[in-house]
Amino acid sequence: MKKTQARWFVLCLAAACFTGCGDDSNDSTVSCKDMKCPAGTTCNEKTATCDPVVDKCQDVKCDSGKVCDPATGDCKGATSDKCQDVKCDSGKVCDPATGDCKDATSDKCQDVKCDSGKVCDPATGDCKDATSDKCKDVKCDSGQTCNPETGKCEGEAKPGKCDGVTCGAGEVCNPSTGKCEGEASCTDDKDCKWDPDKYTETEYCNKTTGKCENSKCQGKTWNKDYQYCSVTGIVQCYPGYCDNSGMTGCACDGECNLETHRCASTCEEIEGNIVINGSFEDWTSGKLDAWELKQNTVTAGGKVEKSTHASACKTAVKLTSTSIKIDRLESLPMSLGLQSFTGGNAKYECTIDAFGYGNLNLGYRLLDAEGKEVSENTKVKQLDLWGSDSYSTYEFEISADTTKTPYAQILIGFDRKNDSAASAEITLDNLVCVPKGNICDGVTCEEWEICSVKSDIKENGEFVGKCVAREGFCTMEKTPNGEPKDSCDTEISQCNTTTHLCEKIAGKCLKHEDCAEGQKCELSPKADADKKNKCVTGDRCEGVTCKPEWQACNPTSGKCTLAADKCLKSMDCPTKEAPLCDYSTHTCVAMDAKVGDKPLNIVPNGGFEEWEEVTFGGETSYILPVSWFGTEYKIYPTHLVTEFDPKNVLEYTKNVHGGTKALQLVYAKDKQSKRFSSEGFDVSSVGTSYDCSYFVRGKGSVRIHSFSSLGDMTKTEFTHIDSEEWTRIPFSIKGGTDLRLVFYVGSTDASKDHIQIDDVSCVKWTY
Repeated sequence: MKKTQARWFVLCLAAACFTGCGDDSNDSTVSCKDMKCPAGTTCNEKTATCDPVVDKCQDVKCDSGKVCDPATGDCKGATSDKCQDVKCDSGKVCDPATGDCKDATSDKCQDVKCDSGKVCDPATGDCKDATSDKCKDVKCDSGQTCNPETGKCEGEAKPGKCDGVTCGAGEVCNPSTGKCEGEASCTDDKDCKWDPDKYTETEYCNKTTGKCENSKCQGKTWNKDYQYCSVTGIVQCYPGYCDNSGMTGCACDGECNLETHRCASTCEEIEGNIVINGSFEDWTSGKLDAWELKQNTVTAGGKVEKSTHASACKTAVKLTSTSIKIDRLESLPMSLGLQSFTGGNAKYECTIDAFGYGNLNLGYRLLDAEGKEVSENTKVKQLDLWGSDSYSTYEFEISADTTKTPYAQILIGFDRKNDSAASAEITLDNLVCVPKGNICDGVTCEEWEICSVKSDIKENGEFVGKCVAREGFCTMEKTPNGEPKDSCDTEISQCNTTTHLCEKIAGKCLKHEDCAEGQKCELSPKADADKKNKCVTGDRCEGVTCKPEWQACNPTSGKCTLAADKCLKSMDCPTKEAPLCDYSTHTCVAMDAKVGDKPLNIVPNGGFEEWEEVTFGGETSYILPVSWFGTEYKIYPTHLVTEFDPKNVLEYTKNVHGGTKALQLVYAKDKQSKRFSSEGFDVSSVGTSYDCSYFVRGKGSVRIHSFSSLGDMTKTEFTHIDSEEWTRIPFSIKGGTDLRLVFYVGSTDASKDHIQIDDVSCVKWTY
């Protein structure tokens, strides 16, 4: 059965992210990008619902010279509507005077309908004769606008890419690209002589294009979208572009994206990087994930846009501002980790790649454990960018006492230089912050020791790391009074100076297992001194009472342990027929067991027994597991969504763990992984701990992650699977709203049918 699912993005961070919504937190954006629609329907951009395809012009016949408007079904002049065939992106509308798409929020004509022969003036919202628009054929410089009453350009012109560019006859310079464009400018070579006062090379007339070109490039071909022929006759790429041809200026040290012809490095995560979406790769409905624009309340001149001019991976972020007041791009709170450095704060070294024009301030804000601001430094690094189109790398540092301020936000301020300057246009990419070296760097300890960053020892006025005994090991170091400092219980054991392990003294016992059968170790604090910690005749379970009914005294250890046929967690349930532990009875039960009228397992379709036919706004349909293949979050528009191509998400019936079906995921790329997410589901017991696990077999790497209104669960380590036997992987979560389970899967291999997952479960855990 086909199923239609409508989802909404609500761009507001929940309490787990420690901050409230920003100035634009009430904006809601719906998107058809990942919408699942049944065949024969299409996604409605305004409501994010799957609606039947309706042609309002199907039965409409218009008089000669008029055409039917498919949006309204009305007849209008065929030549009077410049928006007739124009389709704009979500959030933009077509200007009937120019046929251009512009932001809907800035268009006073958004809801204005004019009579035939008239157009709406976007500056005033008034209807006027289409032929009376004085700005109709006026083109203004960047930074200027045309006054419809005077037909003149007003405002301060921005120094453009055409400054200093000389074009041939019949051509004009395009201010967006800085290139000469226009109609044919020559018919013969004599039309192409260079100005001898400015140039030393002659041109020839390209009869195919009718344009003058460098004579040394005659007979050569190149792609003018990203290449040019130099005055020396060598075909080269524009800065930042490539084609992997090996010619000068066209190759990359890393990978060349042959779709965009941009140099791009791999998209692998930087180990230790604490910045969320610092690569600026993840966007939702045109908005940058994990970041928020804080506009200056007076001018509101700042904008955040996606850029394909990346220094790493595929995309970057472009910041523009028409204001001399600072706008700011702020990251979501990020965890610094609880690190203690005696004599100073924890340090994080940050780098960012940038180019463009304008003022750029790099800084950070420190937050306490509840997300409240403690301090901020908005200008750790101040940069004055002067218009380069190639990246430079800049450094700054975060310093924090992470015991008091365990969270931080990156603050990126930007503005144009002064009243007479052009708009700021700054492109950023590859923001990385990693922990800086600490006082234990370079300190070598014995195998039984570990270096402590809490050392109070100084050398040459600087704190240095100190080696201390690891947990479970002992040392014979001296006390400040010069006496031996033995970390063992000296009445029962002593430190072995060779192994650095506490060993019991001959004739003493530390536990019942140290004694012979039929004896127990006298551990009672009330025992006589000559018997204490010695083996005596007796029952090891004597006097031991195990109150929970699921526990019993172990006759070997004399301690209360799990009774036979009882369970504490689902890992205590080894059979596929009964893999879950019912917390109310501490017995192993089946996957579909219930507590009262509710399923014991809170994960919808955790056994992957239910599948459905879905589409993604098009005609192609796929069979996918019900309640999985999540595509967006309501609470936190993060990047943790399904990245798998739906054709690589398959039913598997050859060898399942439970039931009749399992999930098969195919992604054979090495050293990379793709995310496969569940759809969101609410857990009524918010904050309650849940005992979870999943079963996996096949060949590849897999790990699991979860997210809810309470925030991120710590990512588990990758498990490398190469077996046809099912392996159970445990993990835990806390309940919350809009809970997601996210599998990371990669390096799958067809030799064992790639990766299969089955019986994903989360059961309430009480002890």
